[in-house]
Amino acid sequence: MSTPNVIFTNFLYHISSSYPSKRIEELQTALDKYGGKRHDGNDLEGVNLIITNSLRFEGWERVKGKEGVLVVTVR
Repeated sequence: MSTPNVIFTNFLYHISSSYPSKRIEELQTALDKYGGKRHDGNDLEGVNLIITNSLRFEGWERVKGKEGVLVVTVR
């Protein structure tokens, strides 16, 4: 039996609500499969991976310049 790939194990992620719901589901499925954990809530506390299609996503002001937070912008 092979060990599952857990590349996102140390990531608590947030996906911007500006994505269509189908795309959010696809991203969540992939991130969860590889060890990521979805952040529940609106405060972004503890989030260290944000996936968005805009630099002005909900809560951007709280993480702007914050060390250790990766923002991946996919258009």
